[in-house]
Amino acid sequence: MAISKLDEQLKFLELRLKQFKKLGYDIVHSRRFLLNCAGALPSEILELGTGKGHMAVEIARAGYPLTTV
Repeated sequence: MAISKLDEQLKFLELRLKQFKKLGYDIVHSRRFLLNCAGALPSEILELGTGKGHMAVEIARAGYPLTTV
């Protein structure tokens, strides 16, 4: 039962991302753009107020050590 609920939520999120992109807002691209604009980041990053952690994921994917609260 729990897996079907998770699948349902993931499908909803995927649809929402497609809707945003269709309207000209690519959320994933915007996070990567912000990270690129920041330039070279310090060797260790502390992110406060992470929320759902989407930006934290992008920072970690870029290979930076990250502590998040």
